[in-house]
Amino acid sequence: MGDRSGVVVTGAAQGLGRAIAERFMAGGCHVVGVDLAAEPLAAMARGREAFTAMHGDAGDPELIAEACRIACVKGQKLRTIVLNAAISIVHPTDEYPLDDWDKVMGVNLRGVFAAAKSARPFLAAGSSVVLLSSIAASHALPGRVAYCASKAGVDGLMRALAIDWGPHGIRVNAVAPGTFRTEMLAKLVEEGKADISRYISRIPMQRAGEAEELANAAFFLASDQASFINGVVLPVDGGWAAAALSNV
Repeated sequence: MGDRSGVVVTGAAQGLGRAIAERFMAGGCHVVGVDLAAEPLAAMARGREAFTAMHGDAGDPELIAEACRIACVKGQKLRTIVLNAAISIVHPTDEYPLDDWDKVMGVNLRGVFAAAKSARPFLAAGSSVVLLSSIAASHALPGRVAYCASKAGVDGLMRALAIDWGPHGIRVNAVAPGTFRTEMLAKLVEEGKADISRYISRIPMQRAGEAEELANAAFFLASDQASFINGVVLPVDGGWAAAALSNV
């Protein structure tokens, strides 16, 4: 993918999104990163000619369209859009506020569809879309009813886009990370809503993933090496899904 293609990555300022953006830059792409976190986004852009920062809501259709336009100019074409931006709000299910349900669904599902739809006019044969799913799409996690439902929705959205856009030569796939040490997980741990040691105990490889390992998977799905892979959710979880373990 070293043809200086343009790539858009949402949620690019921190965590998995940052690692994904860095992997595409290392692969010779110009990355347009979209994020609401202004300071981390500015730090990401500092001194990097291969990165353009776009501060704003990743679910804003006009912002995403502008990010795609810039990616086309900087990279001559839009090779990939990686839809990574997501949030998680944890409550006991019986007490889950509908407002928080709407927030999670708005970012994790509506926002992803809005961004994909906005990117479609810039995608041509050979382009691809990579969505960020989660192990939570298929393995329920307590207190995360909205997050689990939203990521299951991402899987369904990915498959629908794959069959609608596949005839145009546009591939749509997803990566489903398991346990990675991200800012989102750190916040949940700090709040007492997640226990990394319990998660790791359920992973056959007995460790958390490194952000670069998830980024490599996203890069592969966007590359020519995955040219006949379409409509697939790729677990990147150290074997958690294969072990069929849940209720952590």
